[in-house]
Formats: sequence, structure tokens, C-alpha cells
Amino acid sequence: RTGLAVELQELALHADPGRGRGLRVERDTARRDLHPDRTVGVVAADETRVHHLHLKVSGFIAHLYVAFEGQVVRAGEPMLSVYSPELLASQEDFLRAHAAAQKFSASPLPEVRQGGLDLLAAARRRLELLDVPASMIESLETKGQSQRNVILYSHHSGFVTAKDVYEGMQVEPGRELFTITDLSHVWIEADVFEAEAPLVELGLPASLTLAYDPSLRLTGKVA
Repeated sequence: RTGLAVELQELALHADPGRGRGLRVERDTARRDLHPDRTVGVVAADETRVHHLHLKVSGFIAHLYVAFEGQVVRAGEPMLSVYSPELLASQEDFLRAHAAAQKFSASPLPEVRQGGLDLLAAARRRLELLDVPASMIESLETKGQSQRNVILYSHHSGFVTAKDVYEGMQVEPGRELFTITDLSHVWIEADVFEAEAPLVELGLPASLTLAYDPSLRLTGKVA
């Protein structure tokens, strides 16, 4: 048999020679213009639309805004807040750099003024690389006060398909906290017999019906 992956917008063909062992296949010239009629398949996520949320520093989870798997999240919504000594220290470094840049701006020497700006830009860049939100950096500039907890936001919309984090737990850099999957675009992995594989061509139109609602019909193509 041959594996067939069907997408709502595309279909993708995956050959598996090992699944057809023991079968004898002969060319049937009378069926050259026919195509496989019906088969069954399962829904699979589009791997290009699966996103993972990690921390880049060690810290402690202060609060969870997403409580369970299956919850729908949208880009820009808060996921969790974290207390991290490293993030707190980076905020303090930014505040010192901001104060120095303001002080150096009054210097008559261009290199001194530029040095203050470079120092501030480096401190800002460090916060950005640690995923500190732009709104929080702006608050640091305007209020001049660091915040104990940092809120991290989702960059993607979708369903929470994995959650491995709880309030109060300690986390280390690289630990996967959430998996967010966009299910607005999925694949249907189906099977066709090896004898019918030569009849399946790229771009071939296909349609999908669901067992629980045969009246719903979706279309796609082989890719």
C-alpha cells in the first residue's frame, strides 16, 4: 500500500514500499484513466503550524493565564508571568543605561553622547532577546521602575495541544512549557493500494467527507 496525506488545501503523497510486501502487482491497462475512488484517513496537524513556548532564563512561574490543554489562545494574549532574578537584573541594567544616556546627552563631546546611546541600545537589545515585551520596556523608560514579574505573551493563535507547566514550579532555559497548534489548516493522512499508486498524480483533485457529518464536504488536491 501507499500512504497518502491529504490537506484541506493540498494532498501529499508518501510512499512506503515495505507495506506492500507479499503482493503481486500487474499493470491493468484498462484502468489507466481511472483514479482511486474512496479511502479512509486521519486528521494530522500541519507541522509548519506547530509552535512551542520556552523560557530563555531560569525562574519561577508566578501565574498561569492558560490553565489547560485544549484552550484557545490568540496572538498577543498573555500565557504566563515569571519571576526571574536574571530578568530583574537585566531590567536594572536597562534603567542604569537609560539614566546614563540622559546624563551623557548633555555632554559637549559627540563620542560621549553616542556612548550613552550605544549603552542604552545594548541594554534594550538584551531585554528583547530575553522575550521581554515591548510594552514592558516602554514602561521601564517612562516609569523608571523595574517589575518583579514579567508577563510572556503568545506570538501565535491556535489551540494549546501540550502544557507542561504549573504555578510555583521552577523552570530552566529550554524547557518546553506550551505547544500551540494552529488547526485552521490541517492534513488528512490517507492510504491507497500500491496497485493504485501510479494513478495518483500531483495536483489531482480530492474531496473529504466526515463520518459524523456526511453532508459536510471539503476539497483539496494531491501534493
